[in-house]
Amino acid sequence: MSSQKDAIEIAQDVAITLMLETWRLWQTIGKLESQFNMIALRYPIKKIKDALESSGCKFIDLTGQSYDTGMAVDIITTEEDSLIKSGDIIIKEMVSPIILWDDMLLSHGQVILAKGITDGKGTDKEQTV
Repeated sequence: MSSQKDAIEIAQDVAITLMLETWRLWQTIGKLESQFNMIALRYPIKKIKDALESSGCKFIDLTGQSYDTGMAVDIITTEEDSLIKSGDIIIKEMVSPIILWDDMLLSHGQVILAKGITDGKGTDKEQTV
């Protein structure tokens, strides 16, 4: 028996799909922790996620951060949000994360942005409470 780890090669698109879907499952299970059946799935999904991360995979989730045009993300849509200051744009939701392998970009993230509402003249809309 060899003490070296044997490497298995798979196509990059297959690896990216495996990484992406593992992240999505992890995110979904995190939201449904109180559901008994989801708790049973948490351990194997965590083991897959941990194995990917220990091999050099990084999942970058930018939810809640200010959006910058230089980010490695593709914008799915932009929604107006009255709770955000006019002119500000934040990442409301990561539909898929940025995926890195040993700090090399494998896949852009996909995001939904939220921006502050203006009245069309460049000023904030007034809110009535």
